[in-house]
Amino acid sequence: MLFIVASQLARSLAIKRNFLGDFSHAEEVDLVEKKLAGGQRLVMSELLFLIHAEIMQSLEAWVNGNDVPYVDLVRTFDERRMRNQLLTWVHLTAEGNQLSAEELGDAILERFCTTRQANAPGG
Repeated sequence: MLFIVASQLARSLAIKRNFLGDFSHAEEVDLVEKKLAGGQRLVMSELLFLIHAEIMQSLEAWVNGNDVPYVDLVRTFDERRMRNQLLTWVHLTAEGNQLSAEELGDAILERFCTTRQANAPGG
């Protein structure tokens, strides 16, 4: 049976898209949390972003506690400084979707294919 869980990227829309690559997901969470802690009103996209971040933390804890294969796309996009591939608060560009597909594909091959099969012609 194939079951691999992946984290989902999101953004609050508080940072302009062309600057997203300069901020990690955690830094954006911190930015929005500081706004809230400072008594500033959040817009709906910021509130949804914080809820989404909590859900992703719970998801990661669940997969770790249940030994479920996990692809951390949030970390992947952070490490490659590619968060600017988020077009909307959760929808990716074609390049972002390609990177997600490659990461998921690698996880599938790693779990279900031997090195010999993966390197074979047509494999």
